[in-house]
Amino acid sequence: MKAPRISEVTNNGRRCICVTIPASLTRKRRRAFFKTRAEAEEFRRTAMDEAKDTGFRWALMPPAQRNKHAQLAAWLEDQGIDPMDVPRLLAKRPVIRAGMTLGKAADEFLAAKAAKGCREKYLVKLRRTVGLFLTNRRESLVSEIEVGDLEEFLGRNGYAPATRKSYRSDFGAFFAFCVRRGYRADNPVHSTEAPILDDKPPGILTPDDARALMDAAQLHSPRVVPWIALVLFGGLRPDEARRLSWDDIRDGFVHLEAAKAKTRRRRIVPISQQLSAWLEASRAVCAPLPPVNWDRDWRRARKRAGIAERYEHNALRHSFASYHFARHRNASETAAIMGHSEAMLFRHYREVVTGAAAEVFFGLLPDRAALEAGMAEQRRPKHIPPQVLRQRKLAAEAALATPPAGQKPGSGVAGEETGLETSLISPADFA
Repeated sequence: MKAPRISEVTNNGRRCICVTIPASLTRKRRRAFFKTRAEAEEFRRTAMDEAKDTGFRWALMPPAQRNKHAQLAAWLEDQGIDPMDVPRLLAKRPVIRAGMTLGKAADEFLAAKAAKGCREKYLVKLRRTVGLFLTNRRESLVSEIEVGDLEEFLGRNGYAPATRKSYRSDFGAFFAFCVRRGYRADNPVHSTEAPILDDKPPGILTPDDARALMDAAQLHSPRVVPWIALVLFGGLRPDEARRLSWDDIRDGFVHLEAAKAKTRRRRIVPISQQLSAWLEASRAVCAPLPPVNWDRDWRRARKRAGIAERYEHNALRHSFASYHFARHRNASETAAIMGHSEAMLFRHYREVVTGAAAEVFFGLLPDRAALEAGMAEQRRPKHIPPQVLRQRKLAAEAALATPPAGQKPGSGVAGEETGLETSLISPADFA
């Protein structure tokens, strides 16, 4: 290390002693002037001693400036920030690009989420939530949105706490995207109050409710029976079960590929004897998987079972978790089948039920005759609207008036060469 140098110089027309601190020690050359060499020697010796612990820049800093630095370091430590991390944090600070409107930022945000590969269901939810907030705000600047704007939106419509929590989460994702893109410096959602949700037990079906639901589904909505069975007796998520096909059910397991699982991780779910009976009965009567007209058939089944008014969200899966744990008393096994952690099982899914109720629940089996009758009823031709009948009549008349290729009108024997009377419906059938 190059030591400070002492020399005699002329400063403002007067001879004095100068101590020169080289730039290699302080990043910039510094000089101090003294009347006597003894004072200069004392300054150099003191600076060298302090520099061993604090460096020359601190040793040569005036006391007032040292005090400011000490106060700043104390404030950073109170905020949980190591002063040595400040340069790194400043280097990562995004450059704020003013002038970005909420509408353009929202379009970029949704496009980025779609390109990332998010599920369509999540994208639809984001479009709805962000679209509601953007009403009459599309031309507002992203940097001008304040905490009060978000709190006013979340509180003005009387949303339930769970709805406010969901909206707040979506807004947090949107403004975090804006911060990463440099459209604003902070995320205003972090300064809003998070709603408090009351803890309540998960809603489940009683064994009688489950029996009534399956009986109604077999008779009135047989096409949705395999989907209900996979969720109620297999523990799959509703969306996961809707993505399955019969090819995914083989060798005694449900093979849930990563593209069909919520967690994007492949999972193999064992098929119990009860679930196997329901799936075999459904496959025997050609019930489709994935289900057709799922939403309509699912609503009809709940209504016919008399549980539509008191059915709670995700009650099928909640029921499986509660009854499976009550029967096997093995939290890790139940959680593994459902595809989440044991903590999640006890926090959101499990309701306390008795072992006797679990035995009744897992004793529910299909009625093949009822399932066949339900499928036959759904295959039976329904009432044909008059306009459809008229269209069919016009099509039949046009076909009868047009001779086959290579044959002149009026030639040939009906039913032999032309085959019109045997292959087409006569207009008289529609009279």
